[in-house]
Formats: sequence, structure tokens, C-alpha cells
Amino acid sequence: MLYANSTQGNKITATLSAEGKCPLCNADLIPKCGRVNVWHWAHKTIENCDPWYEPETAWHLSWKRIMQPIWCEFSFGGKHRADMIGNGLTVVELQHSPISPDEIEEREAFYRNMIWLFDATTVGDRFETRNKVSKFHGPYTTFRWKHARRTIVFCHCPVFLDLGEYVFEVKKIYTDPIAGWGNVLTLDGFTERFLSEFRKP
Repeated sequence: MLYANSTQGNKITATLSAEGKCPLCNADLIPKCGRVNVWHWAHKTIENCDPWYEPETAWHLSWKRIMQPIWCEFSFGGKHRADMIGNGLTVVELQHSPISPDEIEEREAFYRNMIWLFDATTVGDRFETRNKVSKFHGPYTTFRWKHARRTIVFCHCPVFLDLGEYVFEVKKIYTDPIAGWGNVLTLDGFTERFLSEFRKP
């Protein structure tokens, strides 16, 4: 967890002497400030209060750091913590770990107004693209993803793939093999479209 609530109720990052509470369950947190992992917060007595929790990576934190703290790890009804809230109060779910179809369905039903941003920064040349032009719809990009995360075909909310140098917006996806078409967005283009209202100044 990147942020904890201070005794004054503000969101604070982890430092060696800091004290914080979980924004979701109000349990005491301890700052993890080692030399290897990014400094973060962890629960003292329970693994995590949100069953949808996944261990955070540097990838998660790199996205959260561009946002104002109040819009990160946003508590929904004391049940779940959304990774980020973006433009139009849209939940932006950052997904690094594998996720099951049931979990996808649960999150989409709970958040409703949401998009998925999957970490695809390590796929390399397994993600092949080709630019095309339709006489009816203009330019678009096809893709083919070898050894893909097959469960993304179960997503009904919009899917975006962070490929490191750019973000791919999946407009249509097919199975066997995983392929489809969509649009290429620059990182700045994705941020402007979905996160600009709540970015740090």
C-alpha cells in the first residue's frame, strides 16, 4: 500500500518513524522502508483487509505516484480499495498479477464505471502489431499476442495494455490465438484522457 491515513486523517507515504492506519479497515499499519523494495505500508496483524489485494510492484507505484494521493487507493464502502480514480470518477484498476474470470466479473460488477490497465511491460516481441487503414473507420492497429493472459477475453469493461513505451487500447479481442485490433496511445495520451483531472500539479 502506497498511502496510509495519518492521525490527522491525511494520506501519507511510508517513512521510518511514521505511524499510519489503513484507509479501508482503520487497522494499524507499519512502514516498510527497506533498501530493496519501494517504501510502502503493511498491516501489522492481518495479511490485508481487501480480498482483492495483490502485492504491489514498482509498476503499480509508478502509476500511483503521478496522481494526487486522495485519488489513489480509494475506499469504496469499506469493502474494497480501488487503485486509482480517474477522469469522470472512473476506477482505474492496475492489474499486474494473473486474475481469474470470476475475479474479473466480481470487480466489474462492484465498480461498474471502470477500466483495466494491465501490466504488459515484459511481453516484448510476443505482442506483434500492424498498422492498417479502413476506408470507413480510418487508421487502426491489429495485434497478435503470443502466450497471452487469456483471461482478459472475459473483461467487459475497457481494456488497456501498458507495453512500456506506449499503451494499447483493446477495442476487439478474439481467442485462439489471442488477437484483435485497437489503438495505440502514447503514455501522455493515456494520462491526458483518463487521469488528467486528478494528476499532481
